[in-house]
Amino acid sequence: MTNCPNGSYGSGSAFNFDEESGCKECGRGLYSEDDPTTCMDCTPGYVCVGKTSSATPVDLDTQGGYKCPTGFYCPLGSFEPTACPAGSYSKKEGSTNKFKCLPCKLDYYNDLPGQGGCKKCGPTSTTFQGGALTCKCNGANRDFIKSTGSCLCSIGYQPKNNGTNVDSNEDCEQIVKTVCDSDTKVDLTGNCLTADEEAEECKRQCPGSTGSFVEGTGLCQCNSITDVDEVCDSTCQGLMPKTTLQPDGKLKVIDPITNKTSSIDPSLIPGYFGDFKCEKKESSTEECKVRTMGMTEDGSFTYEFAPNDDVLTATNQPSNAQKLTSVIRKENRRKQLGRYLQSDPATETTTPRVKNPAMCVKESDIVFFNVVPEALNYPVYYKDSFLNNNPDFDYGPFLDLERMI
Repeated sequence: MTNCPNGSYGSGSAFNFDEESGCKECGRGLYSEDDPTTCMDCTPGYVCVGKTSSATPVDLDTQGGYKCPTGFYCPLGSFEPTACPAGSYSKKEGSTNKFKCLPCKLDYYNDLPGQGGCKKCGPTSTTFQGGALTCKCNGANRDFIKSTGSCLCSIGYQPKNNGTNVDSNEDCEQIVKTVCDSDTKVDLTGNCLTADEEAEECKRQCPGSTGSFVEGTGLCQCNSITDVDEVCDSTCQGLMPKTTLQPDGKLKVIDPITNKTSSIDPSLIPGYFGDFKCEKKESSTEECKVRTMGMTEDGSFTYEFAPNDDVLTATNQPSNAQKLTSVIRKENRRKQLGRYLQSDPATETTTPRVKNPAMCVKESDIVFFNVVPEALNYPVYYKDSFLNNNPDFDYGPFLDLERMI
C-alpha cells in the first residue's frame, strides 16, 4: 500500500490502483502533510492556494502556498491574503487576524489597503487622529498632494496676490474670471476667447479638421473625426504587443504573434522616470494595463497602439519597424486601407497612432508619455479645467515632470 503524496488525500474508493485514481488534490485553503486520509484547514498566517503540501508553506511553486505577506492577514483556511484596510498597516509577515493591522499614528496616513507601513504628512499638513486616509492642509482652500507631500491651491483657487502655486501654509483665494459676452466662447479654464482664438483652439483640438465650441465646456465638436478602426482595426490591434505593469513594478511585454513574454524594471530603461507602481485597491496580485502617449514636434499628443522601441529593445522584443515589415505591411496590402497607419506610406516605419485622441482611462491604468524635452513639449495638468471633477486627483507627477524638463 502506497500513501497519497502531501497536498492530496485518499479518494476512499476500493478500486484504487495508482495515484491518479486513488488520490485527490487538496482544494484552496487546505493542505495535507504526512496524513494521506484528509486535508486540513490552512494554518493561520499562511496561504494555501491548492495542492498545498505543508502546514507552513513558504514556496508557492514547490509547496502550493506561502507565508502571509506584510500589509495582509491570513486567518485559518486562507486561500488568499486579506488586506489590512486603508488607514492601517502590518509590517510583519505571517499576521493571523485583523487585529494585527495597526492604525497609522498621528501625522501619518495610508490611502491604500494592504500596506506594510504608513506615509508621513508634509510640513504644511497634519492629521487630527490616528488611522487617517489622508492629511489635512493647514491653509484654507488647499488640497494635499500625496505624491509630493505638498499642499497646493484647490480647483478654482489661487495663491493670494497672484503668487506661485507652491507648498504653503497660507490660505488660497477664489479665482475670479471676467464675465464674457453672451456670444463669446470660453476655453477650458474659463477665459474669454476672441473669434480668432476660438478658431485656433478648435484647429488645435481637431487635427486636420475644423470645429465649433460646445457651450460651457471649453471643448470643440470636430466636423471630421478619425475613427479608431480607420487607423488600427481589431485585427491590427491584435498584432500589437501588449504591455502591463506588474505589482512588483516591472513592465511585462507580450508579443501576440510569437507569444514571447519578457519583463524589465522600467527605471532601468534610459530616459524613463516616474513612480512605477501598480496599485489596485481590490487585489495585490492583479497587473495594471499600460497605455502609451507620444508627442510630436508641434506639441500634439498621439495615442500609440504599441510600446515604443526603447521598451521593446529593453525587453528583447522585435522593434516596431521589424513588426511593420513582417506583419503589418502585409495586412495593409491585404486590406488596402489607405489610413491603416497615420504615417508616411512611403516609409511605413511608424506604429499606428491617433493624433490628439480622447482617451478613457480607468482607475489603476498606467499612462506612459513619450515627451520631446528638446522642443519643451510635455503634458501639463490644467488644475482649473472645467473637465476636472475629482478634487482628490494627484497631479504631482506632472509637476515633477515640468521641473525636470
